[in-house]
Amino acid sequence: MGLNSRVSIIIPCKNEGKYIDDTLASLTAAHNRTEYEIIVVDDASEDNCCVGLTDRYPIKLVRTSGVGSAQARNEGAKKAQGEILVFCDGHIFVENHWLDNLLEPLHNRRLDVICPAIAPSDNVANVGYGQSLNETLGVVWYTDMVQISPVAVGPGACLAVRRGVFQRSQGFESGFQVWGYEDIEFSIKLWLLGYQVWVQPGVKVLHVFRQFHPYRVLMEHVNYNLLRMALLHFNEKRVERVIELLKNQPVIEKTLTRSFFSDVMEKRSLYRKLRLYNDDWFFRKFGIPF
Repeated sequence: MGLNSRVSIIIPCKNEGKYIDDTLASLTAAHNRTEYEIIVVDDASEDNCCVGLTDRYPIKLVRTSGVGSAQARNEGAKKAQGEILVFCDGHIFVENHWLDNLLEPLHNRRLDVICPAIAPSDNVANVGYGQSLNETLGVVWYTDMVQISPVAVGPGACLAVRRGVFQRSQGFESGFQVWGYEDIEFSIKLWLLGYQVWVQPGVKVLHVFRQFHPYRVLMEHVNYNLLRMALLHFNEKRVERVIELLKNQPVIEKTLTRSFFSDVMEKRSLYRKLRLYNDDWFFRKFGIPF
């Protein structure tokens, strides 16, 4: 690790308990040739999980006031020095040279975004190679991949992006609430803007898939983010389909009102001007039946 690192590893943290310590121990113990810095964004944790981290590990600690998962990532990026930003969850484990091998395609093939294979920490043989979406916009993992390939969605558990691409795409969606759809929206936006999201199947990162969030996430938050994503990037028919999916959800009227009275339509107009492809192209490219 160095002060003038070319790579910044950014970890949003909210009530991670012992996992953030385990993650930092794994990251700093792994051998890599790549110079990097680690930035932990403590988004108003209430369990003291970030207390003492700077004493035990060579990291930067950024504190935010409960801004949510997407915006915590953005705040970490603002403090980053690296030309490449690697966003990781605070509950992962890595192998030696994971960073060298993950970033190799960004250096040699001039790709924009790369993610590793992801496996549950308690079932390491069950490997996923990036994600696609199903007919209700639920996540579907690619399960068979032997060479570097494009994927519809780069999982937020670990995702590397060129700093310039991140800035030109305006980063993760700043209007999202708490948690939900951050990586999906980011990936769709990147593809529509003309960038590409790939997976490096030769690198495997282990991820703790928790049964419950260690902080309060309501379906209202998740539904709001889904609707906002649709309003930002989908055509009118797909927006109607999303509203149909949500029609029986609690407080849907409140969700609709909040969405339409936010800045979403202004952003929608901006993305329409900037993007190279429309959502029909994206759903067709990846065979997503929505």
